[in-house]
Amino acid sequence: MIFMGIRMLYELGSGVTYVRKRLTEKVKEKINEASGIGLEITYLGIKDRRDFYRRLFENPNGYDIAILHLSGFNTYNIQKDSFTFAEEIRRRTDFSGKLVAESSAFGYDTDTVLRYFDHCTDVLSYSSIIFVNFLKELRYLPEDFELP
Repeated sequence: MIFMGIRMLYELGSGVTYVRKRLTEKVKEKINEASGIGLEITYLGIKDRRDFYRRLFENPNGYDIAILHLSGFNTYNIQKDSFTFAEEIRRRTDFSGKLVAESSAFGYDTDTVLRYFDHCTDVLSYSSIIFVNFLKELRYLPEDFELP
């Protein structure tokens, strides 16, 4: 089963955000072209957490997936702040979509991350394979889907 019109709120990681956005957009377009799922992505910078929260609070059904970027390995305090933020989203909004943690290296083990999030993934802009597998794991694409 392929879903149509998937809406994603995506907090881009720090670093060269315009490059991450451009790479993610390229893969998104390839996925949309090959699958027809109609994936739409709203990008926010890592410093826009108030806006991220506001969007989920004011329109909890506006997104199917909300991705928070957790900084890489050796940033335990920053990741811990993200856990607190994820708890606040759960407690104070009616967001019912998938809350996802994204990082190049989680400082915590997967079980700990999954106490706060529905799913965790590597950085989506790193490769089209990561992005496609992510959508497969969330069951937005069929298991046999592959980009041409």
